[in-house]
Amino acid sequence: MRRLKNINQWPPNGWQYEELSTGFRFKASSLQALAEKVLLHREANGLGREDRVEEDIQEQIILKAPDEFDGWEDY
Repeated sequence: MRRLKNINQWPPNGWQYEELSTGFRFKASSLQALAEKVLLHREANGLGREDRVEEDIQEQIILKAPDEFDGWEDY
């Protein structure tokens, strides 16, 4: 699994996430604000993985980042 080195730094393409199971896209001004939105969506739709919201967001941001982005680490 991967995570961002600095969650206080604006990532490439900003703080955004797409819930692939519903196609719903979220944007926010921080990881915490984005995680709150995604968590509410998952709970309301019975999607599960409520305990993995921040990890899922970070992984997707890293996957969609340009190849030269090095602001992540394995853990």
